[in-house]
Amino acid sequence: EQASASTMTEVEEVKMVVKLMPIWSTCILFWTIYSQMTTFSVEQATHMDRRLNAGFEIPAGSLSVFLFLSILLFTSLNERFLVPLAARLTGRAQGLTSLQRVGTGLVFATVAMVVAALVEKMRRDAANGESQVAISAFWLVPQFFIVGAGEAFAYVGQLEFFIREAPERMKSMST
Repeated sequence: EQASASTMTEVEEVKMVVKLMPIWSTCILFWTIYSQMTTFSVEQATHMDRRLNAGFEIPAGSLSVFLFLSILLFTSLNERFLVPLAARLTGRAQGLTSLQRVGTGLVFATVAMVVAALVEKMRRDAANGESQVAISAFWLVPQFFIVGAGEAFAYVGQLEFFIREAPERMKSMST
């Protein structure tokens, strides 16, 4: 069998992919935190008071709606207010760079995890060996909103970055 030599284009594409790896690895951190919102936070809610009134208790999984509302709200606010403000301050039409958006999203996600830890400590302190606690599940709403705000920055930044920087033949895979 005869080994085929790689073309110059293939070699350059591999180099480009290797250069993208550090940015891609930071995305893993964000999406790990994001997955906590849709798993652990819902589990927290199952052990908290989810009653809206005496006759209606919302399902624990329904609290995820606050995450999606936050994404919609902050994506709109970001495009409507923050991008024009950042554009005036930085002199760049897009305002923040792609990596600045990703970094901002990571900061929001980290703050959301701090809030989640504080709420979990409060929930565990109130548990006293009981599985159900009298603390309202709506204490979880801030962490959903904060990570949703983070996604509004991180996801848009990641899309912009990888579409711009990925090799031509890999653009669809990079998103």
